[in-house]
Amino acid sequence: MPMTDGGNPLKIGTRPDFVTRFKGDMAELVIYDRALSASERRAVQRYLAEKYGLAATLTASNAVPTVAITSPVGQVLQAPGNFTINVDAADADGAITGVQIFVNGSLATNDTTSPYSANVQLNYGGRMTIRAVATDNLGVQTSSSTVTLCVQGAGAPAGLVGYWPLDGNADAVVGLNGVLVSNAVAVADRNGTPNAALLFDGTLSQRVEIPGGGGLSGATQGTIAMWVKWTGPQDAGFGGSFGAVLGRQRDGAFSADIINLNNADPGLATVQWRHNNANPAITGGTIVGDDSWRHIAVTFTPTGSQLFVDGLPESTGTGGTLQTDAVTPLAIGAWTGGGGSYCTATIDDVGIWNRVLSPQEISDLFAGFSTPLNLLVQPDCLTISNATPGITLRWGDGSAILQHATDITGPWEDVLNQTNPYTVPAGPTQQFYRLRSP
Repeated sequence: MPMTDGGNPLKIGTRPDFVTRFKGDMAELVIYDRALSASERRAVQRYLAEKYGLAATLTASNAVPTVAITSPVGQVLQAPGNFTINVDAADADGAITGVQIFVNGSLATNDTTSPYSANVQLNYGGRMTIRAVATDNLGVQTSSSTVTLCVQGAGAPAGLVGYWPLDGNADAVVGLNGVLVSNAVAVADRNGTPNAALLFDGTLSQRVEIPGGGGLSGATQGTIAMWVKWTGPQDAGFGGSFGAVLGRQRDGAFSADIINLNNADPGLATVQWRHNNANPAITGGTIVGDDSWRHIAVTFTPTGSQLFVDGLPESTGTGGTLQTDAVTPLAIGAWTGGGGSYCTATIDDVGIWNRVLSPQEISDLFAGFSTPLNLLVQPDCLTISNATPGITLRWGDGSAILQHATDITGPWEDVLNQTNPYTVPAGPTQQFYRLRSP
């Protein structure tokens, strides 16, 4: 059509006669000299949405991503060993920006490049669940179906979800490996074993960070135990805290799961437990002492929490489900973030359980009668492992009955005097085994 405005300038925010005017904020105007195709309009929409954070506004017109675990599926894995999780993810009208892979509820990796995968170390047998979450360029997420696998091997310690011996490094025996930040130093542990603990210098903000919250994200109940030796003046943090040896913080959102002292001088200080906020849920009564090894344990449930020092109960406090945040790491040796404090201390044998340890179990850990790896549980799926002599079978269903036969087609008979676990005796012929309902 012929131009009818006489070449007058375009006015943004008002009609040319200034009668109808706009009140509000405007960020960007894009004008083309042709009609855009549908795909081009989506491209412009994505550009503006990503630049100005409009994901929520555009979710309805954005195709959700797809994600699926391709392997391992339907396999029986063997522990100890390792395996690779492979995931397919795609987005029809945009791009995949990351795929999070969770193993037994803990974040194993956040892979931002295709092909998406995670390498997982298996230490114990048992039932394992895997789930993947894909995120597209507008922030929309899709979760895959959960894959459940059976891992053959010796049973894992009862409820132990994370164990870091800190033997000069941040590697995990159970759970995800930690990351050393600012290079804590390997030193002798409480037994004098060289390079079997880590020394953290609070002036250097040293710490170990465990991805995914170290098993504490969203936990409804559990136990935290560790050996600590505070040495010299401690770094001050928020709310009268000093020398924090464990904690999680997401700035502006929460501070949680914090173990710290209530005084900068260990010779005058007692231990505090901060459950889900900056206020101590528990303040202990035992002076920890300067340069003295202490065994610290905290148990928590939906209704309460309890502090133990050197195997003895100190005090009780409030409880509740811990903050859910799979992105915020667990810090060992620090309460990181805006309210944080960093300890000057030697730390050894940090363990986290998804159950409340009994007072006797905590006492045994302190006395050295047990370690985190001694509190064993049978796997909750059928597992097979080498034994001396023979082969050992374990199964989680305590009511199931083990049967054997010399041929896969039978006839099947109940195993006499069976126990769980059951050690297969050596014999001249092959044996097949199965479980039946009672």
